[in-house]
Amino acid sequence: MRARQLLLVGFMLKLISGFGDYSADGLAHLGDTVAANLPLIAIFSTLKPTPAAIKAAADALRAAMAMYGPGRAQAIDAAFAVLAKLLAEVAVNAPQIPGVTDTDLAEIGLPKAKPPSRTIYPAGICENLVVRHGPAQGQVLARCKPAGRTIRIYEAQWTLDPNGNDWIDLGTFCNSRAFDFNGLPRGKDVWIRVRARNIIGPGPWSDPATIMVT
Repeated sequence: MRARQLLLVGFMLKLISGFGDYSADGLAHLGDTVAANLPLIAIFSTLKPTPAAIKAAADALRAAMAMYGPGRAQAIDAAFAVLAKLLAEVAVNAPQIPGVTDTDLAEIGLPKAKPPSRTIYPAGICENLVVRHGPAQGQVLARCKPAGRTIRIYEAQWTLDPNGNDWIDLGTFCNSRAFDFNGLPRGKDVWIRVRARNIIGPGPWSDPATIMVT
């Protein structure tokens, strides 16, 4: 038997976590829908992000769309990215709540992923992780080689001690070539690692990359 066996998918309903084909208006409408639906589903009372955070991000996207003049496009892109990330976190976190059902997930209002018609591999390791300084203080940008075709989302963590167990979550990201980490401790050597997640679950953590945060 091969060491890395193909797995046949037979899991519960999966939700779409990528929103790159949405217009700004379409994503704002989706954000409103999800924010309105979540409080009506009891099992999601502790789900993060909260409906209030999602609604605020949808409102911020509409505010950016209402702007005029220079900076409007950049403001829309930034607000779009924030809302898309929150909705992606809902898509990833909701199915992990103990006792959740397909009916609960469908009532959120997020688009549903089509059941795979073939067997797929578990998520692979993220190779060639590269980190660099961002334009803001305490900001680090990163990218890695995509971990496969069926990846739903990427997760990241940081630490000051790569040999210890004190890894801190940096959030979830939709694009392996556009990680953006903020609020890291300045003047410290920080270690960062990432992993991919698909419908089977998370893959292995990447080899850590290090950078002196400015």
